[in-house]
Amino acid sequence: MTIDDGALAIDVPADFVADAALPLTVDPILTLISIDTTSADDTQADVAYDAYTDTWRVVYEEQISQTDTDVFSSAFDPTGLGVLGSDIYVDLSSVRWAHPRIADNFVLKNFFIVAEVGAIGSRQIKGLCIDTITHGYGAPIVIADNLGGEKINPDVGGDAGAGITTNFCVVYERVYSPTDHDIHVRMVGSNGTLNSVYPLMVDNTGGTLDSLPSISKSDGAAPWQLQDWTIVWQRQISAADHDVFGARVHWDGNLSDATFQVASTCFDETNPTVSSPIDVGVGPRPVIVACEIRTSATDRDIKLVEIAGHTFVSADNLSLLEGFSALDQRTPAIACDGNQFALAFAEQWSAGSADYDLYVAHFGIGGGSIAITAPREHVGVSSAVDANPALCPKHSGGPLSSVYCAVWDVDVGGATGHNVFGALVDGPLGGGIEVYCDGATVTCPCNVPGATGSGCPNSVNSQGAALDATGVASVSNDSIVFLAGGVPATAACLFFEGSGAVSVPFGTGVKCVGGGITRLGLKIASAHTATYPAAGDASVAVKGLVPILGGARCYQVWYRDPSNACANSTYNVTNAVKITWLP
Repeated sequence: MTIDDGALAIDVPADFVADAALPLTVDPILTLISIDTTSADDTQADVAYDAYTDTWRVVYEEQISQTDTDVFSSAFDPTGLGVLGSDIYVDLSSVRWAHPRIADNFVLKNFFIVAEVGAIGSRQIKGLCIDTITHGYGAPIVIADNLGGEKINPDVGGDAGAGITTNFCVVYERVYSPTDHDIHVRMVGSNGTLNSVYPLMVDNTGGTLDSLPSISKSDGAAPWQLQDWTIVWQRQISAADHDVFGARVHWDGNLSDATFQVASTCFDETNPTVSSPIDVGVGPRPVIVACEIRTSATDRDIKLVEIAGHTFVSADNLSLLEGFSALDQRTPAIACDGNQFALAFAEQWSAGSADYDLYVAHFGIGGGSIAITAPREHVGVSSAVDANPALCPKHSGGPLSSVYCAVWDVDVGGATGHNVFGALVDGPLGGGIEVYCDGATVTCPCNVPGATGSGCPNSVNSQGAALDATGVASVSNDSIVFLAGGVPATAACLFFEGSGAVSVPFGTGVKCVGGGITRLGLKIASAHTATYPAAGDASVAVKGLVPILGGARCYQVWYRDPSNACANSTYNVTNAVKITWLP
């Protein structure tokens, strides 16, 4: 980055651009925020967003003594600047408050904070509302007392809907005995009062160690029939093996899906986290569950599991997708902007290093697969240990937005212990666009290669005709435009879509799109160029019959080329483009 005539110029390596999946997003980190760099020891941060005031509120615990931690909270605006009068010590007593979590309710403009309260061995869950406008708050309420076992590790989901009745959903771990931990839920009204007499026993099985529950940041967008929080937790199978389980709670506090298995392998799967649902779909809307999966004594990867309701859809290894599986990744936090997903996690700086940095990765789902949609972002770059991230999308507060806020703590050592940092990150729009099957990587029928990013040579262009795609690959917000350049001046060009990839000689080119074929449109080139769609044409997603939940599709252009010197053919094709459509 340099200053060029008073403006910020960003140079990107040419080899990176050549291999990048388009559209290419440069510098998506909007703001880095030093939330708390005081001498206090601050950890376990969480964050939520309120649309009415356009503010973020962070909450974290602060070490006062070996037996006392307090909870502090503050708000900041879209630029990362602190909001005047928003700093609050939720608790300043000698009673231990720890593991705070926060969510937003759009209707009553309230944040709700939960924490485990009391000495270890007799902890209970308390919570309180903070007004997003005045920053006022009242006395905390007891959500779950310590009768029948102490209560620990709370989390809370909010509601971005505009319905008359909305709620917060608080999940926590009940310690029934040393060999029996359970997962319970209490519903809290938007005004911060309990609206259920007894807890919902999400999983009350005997003799199982169920722990570390996590709940989606919100129950998703309207209609209310599809608004559900997903809860996930880990269950100990043996000392070195944990599996991930889940359940779903409807917006009104009823159980939509009882306990089901999310991830169960011979590897150790721990520290699960779950996103809010995407905004589309007529049945249970898909969510992504992320967890650590231990692949060796010194290496953990991040596993991703797509589920719709209680039904498994797909799974993948983010560390393998991104090509960093040799490094240790840990403490994932996942979120959804209604269309695609972001994941914050800590990764080892180098193999064997004690230094972990904070990253945010972006990916989407479509057609039963998970795909990277943008390069990872390196948001935490300390020389110490960046850990315990939390991640919140603006969309959890209501607005359509691809902006996320990540918060985490940094182990700075010494008397200061830990500091809390944050970053506002802009996610990409739409799915990935990948150029493949170009004249430089396939064997052209005339045995003369084309150029990188183009098809096989034609009668007017020795580099071959090039097909590019620009725009947003989202079924609900499709702006994809195809441009075929380098074809004969007024050639007839057929744009077509396929459900898979092949590689077969075709005229004087190579056909790389197969499966079910759909004709998008026939265009006559002008000045060696043809485009689809043009004015009056159906969008690519509509014409190509792309399912509402997305999927992978391949595209190519078949064009007339009657003047050919090396083959008895009157046609050729461009390179191909693969698009992973998001909902």
